[in-house]
Amino acid sequence: MPVRTMLAALAFAPLAIARTQAAAKPVSEVVDMLKEMQTTLEKEQKADEDMYAELRGWCKENNDVKSVEVSDGQARIQELTGLAAEANASAQSLATEMSALATEVSDATAALDAARVLHGNKVDTFNDNEKSLYKDIEAVEAASTAISGGVPALMQIPEGRLKEMSAKLQDAVTRRAQRLDNTLSVRDHERLEAFFQDPAGFVKGLSLMQAPIGGELAGMFEAMKDDFNVDLKALQDEMAKEQSTYDELMASKKEEIKAGPFEGHFGCRGLRAAFSQSLPKPF
Repeated sequence: MPVRTMLAALAFAPLAIARTQAAAKPVSEVVDMLKEMQTTLEKEQKADEDMYAELRGWCKENNDVKSVEVSDGQARIQELTGLAAEANASAQSLATEMSALATEVSDATAALDAARVLHGNKVDTFNDNEKSLYKDIEAVEAASTAISGGVPALMQIPEGRLKEMSAKLQDAVTRRAQRLDNTLSVRDHERLEAFFQDPAGFVKGLSLMQAPIGGELAGMFEAMKDDFNVDLKALQDEMAKEQSTYDELMASKKEEIKAGPFEGHFGCRGLRAAFSQSLPKPF
């Protein structure tokens, strides 16, 4: 190589080196930048992989849980469907029973009303019969008291009082004629009939008789009074029995009515309990 050429090359060598170094610097920066980007991307990839693994695990876990919940929910739906059908059947059965019980209550109420009317009629009849018996006993007692003083005492009784006594006694004998058939003899009936027709004349006739018949008349009146008292006792006993039967019937029917269609054989609480048992249970 010629010297001039060599010198020229040597002269330009630093410049060429500088240019080469200048050209190499941007490449190095790019390489460094790429390495930095690679490092960043690797970190992000690692973070993404970690997040993916975490999310995958969470999804798998929740999928298992939700699958169980879905399965349980479907089973619960089937159970509730069956319970709803049972509840509907129970409701219909209870409605039928309540209707029957309402009819029973209606019948019991009607029976109660009928029993009240019947008992009221019996009480009225009893009161009339009792009053009549007391009246007849009083009439016989008045005659018995009058005769107990003997014929002289009878003679002192005013004619008007004798007629009143005779009328009351005649009413009693007429009302109790059938009862007195076995108590009074034919002679007793004849004496009573004579007294009823003419009380004052009958008393005067007694005063003229030699036979002491005052005791016989007193015995007759006492027998009549005993019969009437026996009848009164029987009437009162019968009424007491009737009252007891009536009270028991009233208590029984009132209990049935109190039970009513909302109580029935279960009672109100029982119906609610029976129905609530057939309702679906909450989750």
